[in-house]
Amino acid sequence: MERTFLYVTFAFRFREILFSMLKKNLSIFVLFFSFSLLGQKEVAKEVSFITSIPKISIGTTEIKDPYLSPFVYQGSHLKFEKSTERFLGKSRKYTFFSDYFISGGAALHPSKNNRMLYFDTQLMLGGKYHFVPFKKFHIALGTGWAVGIGSKYLARNVNNPASLDLQTGLNGVMNLDYSFRIWKVDCRVNYGLTTPLTGVIFVPQQGMTYYEIFSLNNFAKTIHFTSLHNRQAINHSFDFDVRFNKMTIRLGVSQDYRIYRANDMVFKYNGLNISLGTVFNIYRYFGNKQNREVKLVAPDNFWLNKK
Repeated sequence: MERTFLYVTFAFRFREILFSMLKKNLSIFVLFFSFSLLGQKEVAKEVSFITSIPKISIGTTEIKDPYLSPFVYQGSHLKFEKSTERFLGKSRKYTFFSDYFISGGAALHPSKNNRMLYFDTQLMLGGKYHFVPFKKFHIALGTGWAVGIGSKYLARNVNNPASLDLQTGLNGVMNLDYSFRIWKVDCRVNYGLTTPLTGVIFVPQQGMTYYEIFSLNNFAKTIHFTSLHNRQAINHSFDFDVRFNKMTIRLGVSQDYRIYRANDMVFKYNGLNISLGTVFNIYRYFGNKQNREVKLVAPDNFWLNKK
C-alpha cells in the first residue's frame, strides 16, 4: 500500500516537472519567433515600368490603287504613332509591346488636276525576346498580330469614289540599339524593322461596287489570304536618342513600303518620314499603400546590364 502511494506521488511530481519545462520552452520559442518577425525586412517587389514612345512624323507619299485609278499619286501626309513596352512578370528576357499609328494626307494626279485623300491606321500587339551579345548592344526579336483599317477617296470617280483597305495578320519584328556617350551625354542609335508574314486582306474585284458587296452580300473574291508570295512590305526606322537630365528626345527617319497583289491588280504604297518624339517610363499603382519597397525596372534601359 505504501509502495503504491509512492508511485502515485512520483507520477504527479513528474507531471508537474514536465509541464513546467514545456511552459518554459514554449515561452522561449514564442519570444524567439516574435523577435525573428520583427527583425525581418520586407523584400522589395520588382515592378516593371511601361516604356512609352510617342512620335509625330511628316513626309512624302506615293500611292497606286488600280481599283480607283491606274496612275501613281504623289503627295504628303502627317502621322502620329505610339509604342509601349513592359516586361512580362519577373522575366528580364521577354516583353509585351503594343504599337499603333494614325496617318492621313493628300496625293495629286501626275497632271496635278485631281486629288486623292487617304486615311490609314493600324494596331499591333505582340511579344519580344531580348538578348545582349555584348555590352550596350541590345537585340530584340518577336512577332505581333496587327489589324489595319484605311480608306482612299477620289472625287472624280462617280461610280466608285472610295476604296476600303482592311488587313490583319502576323508580323515579324526586330529591334537593334547601341548606347554610348558623347561629352558626358547619354546617346543611343536604334533600328527597328517590321514585316508581314501571313494574314488576310480585303480587295474587291475591279468594277465591283461596295453597294453590290455589302447590300447584296456578294463577297466573292474579296477576301484573300496573304504570305510573302503576294504581299511584301517593310516598315523600318532609324532613330537617334539624346538624354537631357530626365528627358529623352528621339529624332528619326523611317520608310513604310508596301506592295500586294489581288484580283489581277497591284497595289503600292511608299511613305518616307522624318519624326520627332520622346521616350519616358510610366509606373502605375493603385490604392493608398506606400511603394517605398518597390524596385522599378524598365525595358528602355535593358542594355545597361548584360544578363
